[in-house]
Amino acid sequence: MAGFKRPGSLPNEARALNDALHDLHARAGRPSLTTMVSWIGAGVASRSRIHEAFISARVPDWGLLDVLVEQLADKVPAGPDSGDEVHRFHQLWLAATGHPATDSAHPGPSTLDVLLVIAEWVNAPLLPFPATQRIRQLVDAALTDSAADTLVVNRRDSADGSLLVLQGDGRSYPEVLARLMTAFDDLLASDRRANHYRRRPYPQLRLLAHAGQVEYDGTECSGALLLALHAQNESMTVRDALVGDDDVAVIVIASDQVFDADLLGDGNSARDWIPVTNVPDDTTPLKLWIGTPARRSADPATAGSSSRATWAGSMPAAPTSDQEKVCPS
Repeated sequence: MAGFKRPGSLPNEARALNDALHDLHARAGRPSLTTMVSWIGAGVASRSRIHEAFISARVPDWGLLDVLVEQLADKVPAGPDSGDEVHRFHQLWLAATGHPATDSAHPGPSTLDVLLVIAEWVNAPLLPFPATQRIRQLVDAALTDSAADTLVVNRRDSADGSLLVLQGDGRSYPEVLARLMTAFDDLLASDRRANHYRRRPYPQLRLLAHAGQVEYDGTECSGALLLALHAQNESMTVRDALVGDDDVAVIVIASDQVFDADLLGDGNSARDWIPVTNVPDDTTPLKLWIGTPARRSADPATAGSSSRATWAGSMPAAPTSDQEKVCPS
């Protein structure tokens, strides 16, 4: 097939990124949109979203470019390593979005102070819509609504959700989380009202947030902080908190490193916060704050709104075992 139409006038950095994408597409044999959708996986990105990455003057999201470049690079005969291409495109993307690129050769890992957020469905297999596609749309919309001046250092999408590695640009991490939380609250509330869900389970989204230092090599993040976050995310305390509660559209769990009562607390949120100390699989204890949203009504179509309401919440039952200890703080 012929190549895609290129956008008109672009800034130099955005033009370099767009030209590189068209060139990679040509070297991969100019696969069709349908073929690229099948390579990436059903529900990860639509035909129209991939098409816009090539023809739109808007710089594509890194989450889409990451998976698209990896798949295209794999199909180039005797081409460069796909990891090298992903790194090269990430430098181009950073420049196109107004952030300084690192050395084009693989630099040594640098230490970054970041906010980590896992956003995922708690009941993806049971939802009455394509869960993978919808979570990506929600994450894109929430980042657009809440974090225009926040750099997405790294984003990893999976079937159930996304891992976001964020750097604040002049904002504290509790403030970034508060804005992200409000965006998800409003998006899920709007979604519930629009679709009038009448059959359980109703869609529930979990946000798990932690902050600290990670190692970043220009493409990937690693380190103990990420391992701790994933261990917490797999623990029964996190997995069971408020799951199945029809009035809770967005479950928010923040570590003590992120929690700020002035920004997330009673005066600025529809949530009451309950502290627990969680020790999954004998790892380092971590103090978590579980947000219990105020209930506006028994109608799940209106649950999750960020509007202020009053509710005397109670702590969800916390399982305890030899592998996982939960201590009220």
